[in-house]
Amino acid sequence: MCIHLKGRKLCRSCSSVPIVGPETEPIFYDQKLMRALHHPILETREMAAMLLGQRRDQPALPVLMSRLFEETDMGVLCAISKALGLLGDCQAVASLSKRLAQPNALVVALTIVEALAALAQTGCWEALDVLKASPPVPERVAQEITGRLETLNRLYY
Repeated sequence: MCIHLKGRKLCRSCSSVPIVGPETEPIFYDQKLMRALHHPILETREMAAMLLGQRRDQPALPVLMSRLFEETDMGVLCAISKALGLLGDCQAVASLSKRLAQPNALVVALTIVEALAALAQTGCWEALDVLKASPPVPERVAQEITGRLETLNRLYY
């Protein structure tokens, strides 16, 4: 919800994130979603990441990749990982691979594997290489990687 304050609309939750810019410069929906990735409310960040992925918003790629390392909440990290997989851009592979190598919650690591598999299915062979030679991961994540590789082998071979 927004309130009108001195010619600007602000978020009611935090009163710090401008919803619209100066009157001479409109802010488009995708820009608002990218700004929302920095919102203090977790659910807002998570929803913004989900929407950017569903919209296949390519200009959001650099912001999502940087938030992958800045974010600490598991739900938001999962949403960002899924969004990067949905964007289908091979540039995301390096960031996802680095994040997979870091100690994560199991659900985050599994979501990153899912995103890498989605990228591999779009023909991003770098993602397939990461899955084949993954960094040291927990046994459950290794099992998921094996399962994803078997699925990819059935699709392509």
